[in-house]
Amino acid sequence: MDIWERWVADFARRHGLTADGQRELRTLLSSTTTFPQTPPSSAPDTWEPGMATHSAPTMVTIDGLSGDGAAVDSPPRRIGRYEVLSLLGVGGAGVVYRVWDPVMRRRLALKLLREDRAVQVRLQQRFIEEAKLTAQLDHPGVVPVYNLEQLADGRALFTMKEVQGETLRDVIRRSHPLQRQQPASTRQRLRHLIGALLRAGEAVAYAHSRGIIHRDLKPSNIMIGEFGQVLVLDWGLARPLALQADAPPPSLAGTPPYMPPEQAAGLPSALAPTADVYALGAVLYEILSGAAPFAGRANADILEQLQAGVSPEPPDAPVDAGALVDICQHAMRADPAARPGDAAAFTERVRDWLDGVLGEEQAAALIAEADALATQRSADLQASAALSAQASAALRALPPYAPIEDKRPGWALEDAAARRQRDAAGLTVRYEQLLQSALRAAPHLRDAHDRLAALYHEHHRSAEARGDHAEASGLATRIRAHDRGGRFMAYLSGEGSLSLQTDPPEADAVLYPFREMDRRLVLGRPRLLGRTPLVRLILEQGRYLLRLQAPGRAVTDLPLHITRGLAWRQVPPGLQSAQPVQLPGVHEVNPDVERYVPAGWFWCGGDERAQLALPGRRLWADGFIIQRFPVTNAEYLDFIHDLLAREGEAEALRWVPQERPGPGGRVGQPLYGRAADGGFALVADPDGDIWRPDEPVSYVDWHAAQRYAQWRAERDGVPWRLPLELEWEKAARGVDGRIFPWGDFADPTWSNNRLSSAQREVSTPVTRYPLDESPYGVRGMAGNLQDWCADWWRDDGPAVDAGGRIIPLPEPPPGENRRLLRGGTWATSIDRGRCGGRTVQPDTARDGGRGIRLVRSWSFTA
Repeated sequence: MDIWERWVADFARRHGLTADGQRELRTLLSSTTTFPQTPPSSAPDTWEPGMATHSAPTMVTIDGLSGDGAAVDSPPRRIGRYEVLSLLGVGGAGVVYRVWDPVMRRRLALKLLREDRAVQVRLQQRFIEEAKLTAQLDHPGVVPVYNLEQLADGRALFTMKEVQGETLRDVIRRSHPLQRQQPASTRQRLRHLIGALLRAGEAVAYAHSRGIIHRDLKPSNIMIGEFGQVLVLDWGLARPLALQADAPPPSLAGTPPYMPPEQAAGLPSALAPTADVYALGAVLYEILSGAAPFAGRANADILEQLQAGVSPEPPDAPVDAGALVDICQHAMRADPAARPGDAAAFTERVRDWLDGVLGEEQAAALIAEADALATQRSADLQASAALSAQASAALRALPPYAPIEDKRPGWALEDAAARRQRDAAGLTVRYEQLLQSALRAAPHLRDAHDRLAALYHEHHRSAEARGDHAEASGLATRIRAHDRGGRFMAYLSGEGSLSLQTDPPEADAVLYPFREMDRRLVLGRPRLLGRTPLVRLILEQGRYLLRLQAPGRAVTDLPLHITRGLAWRQVPPGLQSAQPVQLPGVHEVNPDVERYVPAGWFWCGGDERAQLALPGRRLWADGFIIQRFPVTNAEYLDFIHDLLAREGEAEALRWVPQERPGPGGRVGQPLYGRAADGGFALVADPDGDIWRPDEPVSYVDWHAAQRYAQWRAERDGVPWRLPLELEWEKAARGVDGRIFPWGDFADPTWSNNRLSSAQREVSTPVTRYPLDESPYGVRGMAGNLQDWCADWWRDDGPAVDAGGRIIPLPEPPPGENRRLLRGGTWATSIDRGRCGGRTVQPDTARDGGRGIRLVRSWSFTA
């Protein structure tokens, strides 16, 4: 026994065992029926007072350390009235059999105090107390106790409901390592394990509410039944909380890897619910990592670590289980006061996590359904756009007077496009509903928030594009509510940046914001920016005019449209780097009668209310100079007189403005009279209207406009020509896609149109309406007269290359005589003066609403 004496002395030293405790331990060892030749090399799994040590291939059981118990001979055939069917298990103090109750005609589990323990009064009392305490716990998570009996030899037994299944420990071992599973499988396995822990915790919480603590919670004491029921087993160490005040310090009992420090030290606080909370945290630890706390260490070492206040390393948990790690570490804090107060508080946190996971799984299914709708929605929108384009092309190719039979195919395409648009609208509503439902299931789910933010961003852009500022404001609020990652922060800030260089460099730059006054856009207070180049100058979204001036160069106005998140740079199509804004020489542009339109991007089309409107898109126009005013009668008379002098009367008469041809091909009457000297003069027309020199020339067809442009180019020595219609549109609208030259509001008093005056007016002097002025300073583009353009009609619209650069049209096909006009007239409503509107007429058409305005291409030459 010398070796055992040394073992007891060492054990007592390491664990602070009192002299009485050492005597009890020696008595215990001396009473063992089967005594091992050597003491255990490490502390066994469970330690419980009054239990002996056995050499069977099971865990050793000593005071406070419980194990699987000793080997048992073949089971008896009958115990009392019960027929023994099989052995279920052996514990440190009892044996559990599967039995048949012939009275109640059912199978039961019977727990019997082991024969070698019957003489130990403490164990007999503890056994009976376990039965009574367990019987008080009427909860689905606790095996119900049916009856408590005593055999003739004095041994106690009690019967319970038999539950078949496996322990949580077995399930954990089969499930790990979680980290090697696929993400979805990991989450599912972890959820099942946490669900079992939650139900076990609820059973312990019920026990706490009944004033009972378990004191030996561990995965092997949690049973998962074959139908998924979860039961907390082995209440042999359970104690009533009501005894805590009067009870002596508890003896060392429990399972070290799951034992709280106060239990390892035998402190009174071990008889508190927080001791069970620690053990539940230790079970969670094993669920997360696949191993118990302090795995790999001897039980005696574990007790020593616990008594020294050492905490286990954080569990090696799956990446997405951080919240569970927090719950685990909170429950396993060394200070009982720092843990959740009882099992109910612990399970509440576990339940919150599990509800979140279940909500996320439900939300993920809703998001998957929403994504499928998004795919169909995108297909519907694309199909609608394609059908609309086909319909527009088909209908634009027809004259307004075409018979209904010719228009029906185009209308059918429009109807099909509208149906797909309605389908997309319905899917959009359903898509949003699914994402909102996903957020109700998982309020913090990033995927749902991101998709809603993107959807509202799409709607916001559309609302701003159509000028619905009230709708855009509400959508901006929604974007902010869902933009958890800050993806749209820059967009919502409304800021953009301006980077610009000039040729020549170091031009003075002054920035004017456009602000609204009396429904018009006017220049606001200037801001001196210094000299170019400008590098990433941050600007709020809005419309601006940048005025550039360098020595020896003409003042150049550059309209800007700073949109959300846009980096404004002069990068032409096909190039990667920005190009400088070229500044013409001071003698190359006469600002009184000409305006320079620098090369750059601009918005065209997109005005659904405009006649024959083009689709909205951003295009690049090379630099050009445009006449500030339409060609006047005085200027056109110079042309006619030059032709008369150089080429004779017939050539001059050929290009004189004249009324439309009359019936039977009768030639229209010339609108210029003859002077006494044989030249041409302005006279009253057949309606009695007086033509003035400063009014725009009218009643000229496209060929006359072309001939005049040729003459001016020869006379001035610069390449004057008719404008391309998209050049005309940029000169009229600037770069921001405004509806009229002055902004987006229609008022008939700002241009010469049918409602401009109470008096009957036709064309007026070109300077009469100063508010009909574009951002470049070009006048008369919304009223007075339309301007002939160089373009001939094409079903697919004006010519633009693949990069978005405007290019001249090739020669029209034989027989094609339709030409484009742009602008409003004195004879039409203000709506016909929308800058995106287009008119198509034969090239021989003449009337009082059509005139001439010339442009010339311009590029910098050193």
